[in-house]
Amino acid sequence: MPTIVSKDGKARNLERGQLGYRKVDDQQAFLRACGNHAPEVELRKAAAKFETDPVAECDAELLYQNAEVAAFCGQGDAALRELRKAIQGRDCSYPALDKDPTFDSIRKRSDFAELRQAAIQCQQDFATHR
Repeated sequence: MPTIVSKDGKARNLERGQLGYRKVDDQQAFLRACGNHAPEVELRKAAAKFETDPVAECDAELLYQNAEVAAFCGQGDAALRELRKAIQGRDCSYPALDKDPTFDSIRKRSDFAELRQAAIQCQQDFATHR
């Protein structure tokens, strides 16, 4: 069984269903629930599972993609959590945040404005240390 080491230094085994580099089964279950217009409680449950992808935890770009999917499926809180992790992982996401239509549903939230400022700061830090 392959093992990865996450940002917190913990080794994690990749389980069946984590084909290639993603937890494919959880991602597909979330998208299936979204596409089938599952009840809100089922969507939240599927999103929570989707958020535990240990490989995405090590790849900020995958976290950004998770945020897009969650926002598209109406899971704003999950989208903001994934976006926060992406920015903390140095996927600065700016100016993409301002242009990405999948974030239209959460763009007016105060949490989003805070994340946008963090993304701008991340981008500035990156440019400074280039």
